[in-house]
Amino acid sequence: MKSWKKPTSELIDKALGSFKKEHHRKYFFSRLENPLWLKPLAERGCFKYPPKAQRFDDGTVQFPYWPEIQYLNNVCNEMPDEVVKLLIDLPETDNAVVYDGILDIALQLPIEYSVKLKDKIHEYAGVDHQFRTYRYANLLEYWAKENQTSTALELAKILIKFAPDPQSEEKRKQRQESVNDWRAAIGTSLYPVHKYSHSEYANIMSKGVRRLAEKEPYKVACLLIDTTRDMIHLRTHQEDRGKEADLSDIWCPRLRET
Repeated sequence: MKSWKKPTSELIDKALGSFKKEHHRKYFFSRLENPLWLKPLAERGCFKYPPKAQRFDDGTVQFPYWPEIQYLNNVCNEMPDEVVKLLIDLPETDNAVVYDGILDIALQLPIEYSVKLKDKIHEYAGVDHQFRTYRYANLLEYWAKENQTSTALELAKILIKFAPDPQSEEKRKQRQESVNDWRAAIGTSLYPVHKYSHSEYANIMSKGVRRLAEKEPYKVACLLIDTTRDMIHLRTHQEDRGKEADLSDIWCPRLRET
């Protein structure tokens, strides 16, 4: 282990007081690698209040960078207990950049510490805007490889689930108004969606879920069956549920013995 010099209180206060502009903070925390700064910085509240997303009247959203997360990344393998505790104690945020940094750290930590961040990863999976989502597959693969299958299954369930058609309410009204016009009703079919692009979703399935299936084939099969069932449920208008066949044997042929 590299020999580090313990900073004095005067040095720490001087460093923190020298940030005249935001890029000074970015430079400092990105370059700082001394783990002995972690405790005094934490005592000064440096890791308690990550920035929130900034929303503007024109509908645009900005996600401010949080330089402190880079320092936590720099020292996470030398002080994993302390870093994980600080991250777990962070308040839930709408700033995807903060969670993006946490996901990076989860991929670097030894497995026994990485899985402790699962709740923070779940929070990230629930926010509207996300970055570099291909790393979800990497994380599933990592957890599965290290036999943390239950934790990986929890995350996979969140990642692959479908949400209702964003236009479901509008289509429901249109369907009610065109009850005697089958041509107009054609455009009211429901299409459940998932949060990610087709390529991102495919990557999660092919790289992450597939590796998990190698470890827990039965549990993954149950997960996929439940997800498909829920997707079919979301494809069906509420008033039609239980009334007619879903025709899934046509659009999703069953696997047959070969």
